[in-house]
Amino acid sequence: IYEYQLDNGTWLAFTNGDTHTITGLAPETYRIKVRDSNACIAKEQTLVNGEIALGAIIEQEITITQPDAPVAVAFVNSVEPTAYGFSNGSIQVQITGGKPLADGTYNYSCIYTDANGVSSSWSSFQGDFYSGNEGWFLSITDALAGTYALIVNDANFSSATDTEGCIVSDTVLILNQPPLLELSVVNTTPISCNDSNTFNNPWSDGVLTATATGGVPFDPLINGQYEYIYIWKKKDAAGVYQTIAGETGNVLSNLSDGDYAVNVRDANGITVGTHFNNVVTAVDVPIPLHQPDLLQVVLTKTDVFCNQGYDGSITATITGGTGNYDITWSNDVTDTTTISNLVAGTYSIAVTDGKGCQAEATITINEPESPLNISYTSF
Repeated sequence: IYEYQLDNGTWLAFTNGDTHTITGLAPETYRIKVRDSNACIAKEQTLVNGEIALGAIIEQEITITQPDAPVAVAFVNSVEPTAYGFSNGSIQVQITGGKPLADGTYNYSCIYTDANGVSSSWSSFQGDFYSGNEGWFLSITDALAGTYALIVNDANFSSATDTEGCIVSDTVLILNQPPLLELSVVNTTPISCNDSNTFNNPWSDGVLTATATGGVPFDPLINGQYEYIYIWKKKDAAGVYQTIAGETGNVLSNLSDGDYAVNVRDANGITVGTHFNNVVTAVDVPIPLHQPDLLQVVLTKTDVFCNQGYDGSITATITGGTGNYDITWSNDVTDTTTISNLVAGTYSIAVTDGKGCQAEATITINEPESPLNISYTSF
C-alpha cells in the first residue's frame, strides 16, 4: 500500500494499488511525495561503488493550469423580424474564453420557444471568425420572434469534474417582432346630396378616415403628423381600383359617390395583407361611399269643386335625401305634407332635408270656369 503527501499535508493512501488520481485541484503548483507501507519515503537513488545509495527525498512539483478566462457568451447584435410573423430576424453572439475545440469553435445547442410557449431545438446557425476580433461568432439567421436559450461548452467540459468556467447555460435572448399591422376605415362624413340635384347642393363632400395600428411607425413622423403612409384608391368605370395621386394621409376628403379602398405602409415597407416567405401580398381595405337618393317631391291635388270655392287640397310625396324634412308651402304653411281648404291658384312647395339638400315643386288648383247658373222660364 502506497501513500502520498500533497504540499506537506496529511499522508493519504492510494486508492488503486500503485496508481492514484488526485482530483478537485485548483490551478496552482503542487509538491507531491510518496511512501510505502513501511513509511519509507521515495528518495533519489545512485550507484556508489556498485551499491545503491539513497539521496534526497523525491518531491515532484506539478503545476495545474487553467484557461485564461472562463467560457463567455455575449450578444453583439440582434435584428428583429421586419413584420409580424416574419422569419428574417437575426442574432449574433461572440463566444470567448475556455479552451476552444481544435478548430477554434465551441460546442453549442439552442432551445427556441415561441409566443405560445412551444419549445424546440434550433439548428440553423452559421459560425464565423472575424479578423481582429477575439473568439468565435455564432449567428442565427432567418430568426423568428421568440426566446432563444443558448448553451455553450468548451473542449474541457466533457472531462472536467468541476465544469464551472467550461460551460455557459444561462444565455437567453428574447427577439421581439413588430405588432401585427392592422387597418380600419370609416365614413366619417357621408356625402350630403345627390349629384343630380339642380340646386348646386354639395355632392362631393364625403370624408373617409383610416386608422392604422401596429407595424413599425415612422419616427420622425411624416410631415410631422403621420405615423404611416396611406395609399388610397378609387374604382374606375371599368371596375379597376386606381391609386389616387397625392393622397398619403389618413383622411380623404371632398369625395363623390364611388367605391374606395385604402392600404398603409409602415417604416419597414410593410403593407396590410397576407405574407409568405417574408413577402407581403397587399390586401386593401375596401369601403363603399354612396350618395343619398335624389331628394324629390311629387304633388297630387284635388281641385276646387265649385267656382270661387275653397275646398281644394294638395298632398306632397317626398322621397330621397337624408334625415328629417323642412317643408314650406307658398301659402306660408310649414311642416306638413298636405294643405287643404285651398282656393284656385298656383301653389309651390320647398323641401330641405337634414343635409341642406333642396327640392321644389309647383302645381295649380283649378275651379269651374263659372258658378252654377239657374235660369227660369215662365208659362
